[in-house]
Amino acid sequence: MPRTKIPGTSRVEFNVSSEGLRRLNSLKKSLGLRNRDELLEALLYKVSGDESIDLQFHNRIEHKIDWLVEKMDLLA
Repeated sequence: MPRTKIPGTSRVEFNVSSEGLRRLNSLKKSLGLRNRDELLEALLYKVSGDESIDLQFHNRIEHKIDWLVEKMDLLA
């Protein structure tokens, strides 16, 4: 039987290895979080605010694609 839908939420599923699951459970316990929902939200919040995320990644990829298209046009 499927889980009951909670208003204002969306279901997210993903596959992790058994080692990954052990690390997630350990992290959940060490942070004092009650469930996996809180763990996922905490991880997403941390990653979204982390300065190590490359905010210019999209622009660099776009420039590389433009460069590649220009080179392909020269060959055609």
